[in-house]
Amino acid sequence: MSGASVLIQDAFAALVKSYAGRPAEDLYSMLIRQGFGAVAARGEPDEESGTLEDLFAIAKTSGQYAVGVPILEANIAALAGTASTPTSHSTVAVVESPKPGDTTAAPPSAISLTNVPWSAVVESVIVLVDSRGPESRGSAGADRTMVATLRAADASVSEFLDIAGDRRADVSFNHSSIKVTPQYPLRDSGASLADVYSLGRSWALIGAAGSVLRLGVAYAQARKQFGRAIGTFQAVQQELAQLAGAVEQATAMCQEAAALSAQGRPMGLAALAAQICAKETAATAVRVGHQIHGAMGITAEYELQRFTLRLMAGREHYGSEVSAMSLLGASVLHEFSDDVWSVVAGDTEGPR
Repeated sequence: MSGASVLIQDAFAALVKSYAGRPAEDLYSMLIRQGFGAVAARGEPDEESGTLEDLFAIAKTSGQYAVGVPILEANIAALAGTASTPTSHSTVAVVESPKPGDTTAAPPSAISLTNVPWSAVVESVIVLVDSRGPESRGSAGADRTMVATLRAADASVSEFLDIAGDRRADVSFNHSSIKVTPQYPLRDSGASLADVYSLGRSWALIGAAGSVLRLGVAYAQARKQFGRAIGTFQAVQQELAQLAGAVEQATAMCQEAAALSAQGRPMGLAALAAQICAKETAATAVRVGHQIHGAMGITAEYELQRFTLRLMAGREHYGSEVSAMSLLGASVLHEFSDDVWSVVAGDTEGPR
């Protein structure tokens, strides 16, 4: 991670900690005002701007501190160039195109979205329509996303709290003219908006899983049983080692996808693989975290549940790892149809 990314990450963490115990709306407004809602957005040609590395650092930190505000979504909206001002409040939803590969179809006159973060309190909802099928996720030039910008005032909103207590809503738009524009790979990057959003969510899961590991190690060192710390028992050490390995594996997968993007190469397949790995790591973190902590881990007073509940919610956002596995498998079969075994065995480059 670059020095600039570390500084941005530290500043973000300090601001989040300073707002501990205050309403989430106050934190969100302050983060937007301080520019954390557009860290990677391009300004004027002669202005300095952040990078996707900065954005992913913030996504990971938001998971580490169980930040329940849509700061990743605000950044995606800024990258899409849809925010009317740097302090605009926007959220994001992702849908699959009914006709994968078709970027010319007329937009529908009505859109129904489910499980959209904070859509009841923001100014606009940015809908990323992923128009790629399995045959084009790994192809150069195919990483494109259709973007529909919808005014929240035009929506019918049914708000609810997810399992982590974060604001979500089912949203319906009835609009005679929904504007949809194509978004090609981001400048200086091989990434589409849909892939960046997917990878950002994966980083957030890794951040939360890392916090579960930190709590588990500390608790295993402090909790005494049979006259010794439970962390000295091999069975407990094995569980913690398994979680540590899962976190490192998911981190490596996300870093690989981010590196492809930085090189200007398509990262569709790598982002999909990272998503699968991050969601599997989330499942491991929930299991190990609660096994180590026992009854203490489910109490409202102890902070473990702040992370495990968000990990459970994050696993279900935009499909399970099983559906992602099916898509990745179909994509790899199409992309590497001549030599699938070499890809699976690691004898050639893939997935890319």
